[in-house]
Amino acid sequence: MSSDEDSIAEVTPLGGFVQKHSLPAGVTSLSGIALDCASGQVWVAGNGGLVYRLGNFPCGGAFSVPEIGSQPFSLGPLSPNPFAGETSFSMIVRQPGNFRLVLLNMLGEETKVIYEGHLAAGEKQFSLSGTGISKGVYLLRAAGKDFTAMKRVVCVE
Repeated sequence: MSSDEDSIAEVTPLGGFVQKHSLPAGVTSLSGIALDCASGQVWVAGNGGLVYRLGNFPCGGAFSVPEIGSQPFSLGPLSPNPFAGETSFSMIVRQPGNFRLVLLNMLGEETKVIYEGHLAAGEKQFSLSGTGISKGVYLLRAAGKDFTAMKRVVCVE
């Protein structure tokens, strides 16, 4: 979420957009998000210290997430994160194929394409420049043929 957004996006474990959820009036930045799968509720903490219940977030059972060993690829941590200027990360490709790495805003909209094309098996290094993007929280999404992985990344400048 960035300071100019009034909602957050709900995505599946495999990176598909589900729906957009409006934040309470006056909340322009978050200091935390908590998900209670037992009740299907989401709680957000605004930077002002108040906690709000958003509600109606189903979780568990609806989607299956493959075990790590069976995944065709995995994303390493971003370093540094949060970042100003540039951050880097690795991707371990277990099964070669076509991949697309993109940066999404918290509404699930593509902000920047990082890589698109074929990758052979092995560890690959990537970098992400903050040039042209606003301060805020983003999702790094790597998508292959039948699998998607996501990481949260914060741009501070």
